[in-house]
This record gives sequence, structure tokens and C-alpha cells, in this order.
Amino acid sequence: MKKPVILILDDEVLAASYLEELIENVQSKNTFFNNFECITSNTFNDFFEKLKTHLPEIIFLDIEMPKKNGLEIAKEIRENYENYGYKDFQFPIIIFSTAFDNYGYQAFSVDAFDYILKPIDIERLSHIFAKIEVQYANYLKQFSDYIKVPHSGIEIDLPIKDVLYFKSDMKYTTVVTEKKEYLIS
Repeated sequence: MKKPVILILDDEVLAASYLEELIENVQSKNTFFNNFECITSNTFNDFFEKLKTHLPEIIFLDIEMPKKNGLEIAKEIRENYENYGYKDFQFPIIIFSTAFDNYGYQAFSVDAFDYILKPIDIERLSHIFAKIEVQYANYLKQFSDYIKVPHSGIEIDLPIKDVLYFKSDMKYTTVVTEKKEYLIS
């Protein structure tokens, strides 16, 4: 089975590395995403090569970059998704990360899932991952047979097939089954 991937494109190496570190921090607290591989890229050629090779489920794009901006890249992915290996309108989830707050309208016009301002706040990033989990749970379930949930002071493996849905409330996420609800973050 294909390992799910998060791909980061930022022309600034330190910014990409910092975002990767924050994502790994979120992954350590949200077991739903802990099997995702996080990959960074700092050039367009490398990014498009990794896009074709890994078919990431989630992409973080910087907006202001030399030559092409993240908005143009997102539009290109949406318009040519089959050329990159995506099928049946299974687009990657795109989140823009930028230091500029004036691109919000443009970001959502290319079907961005979210928009996060630099410097990136870990709470905001955690909230974005909780939203992804809630909205894409059925699609993302294919990458894991179970999730770890706290129960009586220990973590147990809960079969994904038992999960009815995920409920997000501010910074908390609850796993709901027929028999019980589990607070996971």
C-alpha cells in the first residue's frame, strides 16, 4: 500500500525545514497523520518530480517565489492533474503558507483548502490538520487500518472500520464510534 505523503514547497530552505518540523510535531500528537511521510522541496523541478513520484495527499505551497508563485503552481496542478498521476479528480489538499495576508481571495480561487500566515503558529497548524481529518476522513482512511486512541489511561488500537466520524471542536478532536467517543487531541 502506498504510504501517504505531505509535500512542502518553499524556496527558503529554513522556512521549509521549520514547517516540516512543525508538521512532525503535529503528527506526534495526532495519530491519524503519524504514518504520513513529510517531504520538502526548494526548487520547482524537484517539486514537480516529487509530485509525480509520490502523488502527495497534502501539499503546502509558499506563495511568493521566484519565477512562479504558489498560486500558479496550484492552478497548474488542478488543470493538469492527470499529467501528474492523479486520477478521478483526486486532487491533493493544498494549503498555502505565506508571510503575506493579501493573497487570501486568490488562494481560495484555486481551491486551496486553507491559508496559513508565517511565522506559522503550531496551534493554527494543528487546527488545519484537524479540519483535514474531519473533512477527508473517508478518503484518508485507506492509509491506515486502525488508529490509536486513549482508553482508561492507555492507548488502544481502534479499527478504522469502527469509526463513524471525527468531530472537531476548536483544538480538540473526538473519534466517534457506535459504542463510544474517544478524545484524541
